[in-house]
Amino acid sequence: MTETFTKAIQHKGFSFVEVIQDCLIFNLEANNKDDKMYKIKDNKDKQAAEKYADQFDYNSKSGKIPIGIIYQSNEKSLEEKWPQLKKQINKKTNTLRKPNILDKLIQAQ
Repeated sequence: MTETFTKAIQHKGFSFVEVIQDCLIFNLEANNKDDKMYKIKDNKDKQAAEKYADQFDYNSKSGKIPIGIIYQSNEKSLEEKWPQLKKQINKKTNTLRKPNILDKLIQAQ
């Protein structure tokens, strides 16, 4: 999990991490999924990602569970796509500007 979280944090853009954490007390039949899990290499192919996503059926609890980066794409951020947006964010009088700690302190007074 540490490796996956690290990659998600370092990835520029949106990352979604799913953690499968079964209840050891109230959901005993769902435990012991280790034999269903297998590690995959980082994947950048969208069609392969769709196949990975379809491998495990959460309703019947059957199939295999791929572990790792199921899909990753390198896309430009909105600020990179639209330079004018970055200018607006950096303006002090614009509502799109990112708030900082000083702004929060001023608002609290």
